[in-house]
Amino acid sequence: GGGGEGLRRATEAYERALALEPANPLVLYNLGVAYSELGQKDRSVAMYELCLRFHPQYAEAWNNLGVLLRDRGNEERAIRCYEEAARLNPKFGQPLNNLGIVFAGRGEVRRSKNAFEAAIAASPDYAEVHNNLGVLHRDVGDMTECLTSYKRCLFLDPKNRSAGHNLLMGLNYVKCGEEEDVCLAHEEWGEAFARDRRGQLPPLRPVPPRRPGQKGDEEDEEDEDEASSSGSYANSPTQVGSHPVLADPSRVPVVGYLSPDLFTHSVSYFAEAPITKHSPETRVFVYDVTPNPDAKSQRLRDLSPSNVTWRCCRGMEEADVARLVRKDGVDILVELTGHTANNRLGVLAMRAAPVQATWIGYPNSTGLKECDYRITDDVTDPDPST
Repeated sequence: GGGGEGLRRATEAYERALALEPANPLVLYNLGVAYSELGQKDRSVAMYELCLRFHPQYAEAWNNLGVLLRDRGNEERAIRCYEEAARLNPKFGQPLNNLGIVFAGRGEVRRSKNAFEAAIAASPDYAEVHNNLGVLHRDVGDMTECLTSYKRCLFLDPKNRSAGHNLLMGLNYVKCGEEEDVCLAHEEWGEAFARDRRGQLPPLRPVPPRRPGQKGDEEDEEDEDEASSSGSYANSPTQVGSHPVLADPSRVPVVGYLSPDLFTHSVSYFAEAPITKHSPETRVFVYDVTPNPDAKSQRLRDLSPSNVTWRCCRGMEEADVARLVRKDGVDILVELTGHTANNRLGVLAMRAAPVQATWIGYPNSTGLKECDYRITDDVTDPDPST
């Protein structure tokens, strides 16, 4: 788990308070929250259960206990916790939203919709429930209502990342992906998203092209200074073949792949060939942010030749992944997700690599100026869309 020094100090303070007042429900509740943040889930469950033993009217504790139980796979008990939380506090939208999520996962559409609508009635300004209702509408094919829900979520919470991605994805189902308002929506999202992330990494130093007749890697000081002062590529999308990394035939680029879908997922079957079939002299890094790896994940690792290095980045912040890409010296970074679930488009927005591309995961542009290419063909995108 994470947490940081401040959280650890707060936890120690609550533990000292608990020694003085072992039945204090507020202390027990706060310890439950702190242990959960620290990744100590068993302790967190114990604190919430003790809290409810001494104070069974604590709706927030019922809700949080339900979340932990669901994560453990105990859905029936989680449902009872959510229902009790909602009964105790009719204006508390979170447990109703959580009920909707459980029912949606089970395919119980009517119960899920009822729960989400009850959550909205209880807490009209609770943004996340509108996003979840939108996903439910999407899953049953009601795209008009789906977009309405996403827009409502974004009205309440303009920086809600899930709703932003979901809205763009949904537009592709309602309109042709090349329609002007669909393109504009992607571009506007990309500009706002990148604006919030610029400056998190220092500017990239451009790779100087090799001049005709230049021998080896020798450069004089004047050339080196010129290269270091000529700016970054962060806001200058490259023309095909014009970037020094791509244009210099004597330079073998370092290639990186970034994906959360390297498990039993359609993308992983397409990704297997490029990950495992690069020429032996090409260095390849795989930045694996798959939330729940499985046998397919292991198969991809087992098939990877010695020139492929796997980086397990599960749970890492996007800025930390971007710094790792920089540290590895990746020249070309290819992300495989677009606006689908668990994407790490923030890594591209920070300009982690000199050349950045998207491939296979999404049927449209990312909208990011920092994404220089979209890799496709006339099978994926038949004419005239290509």
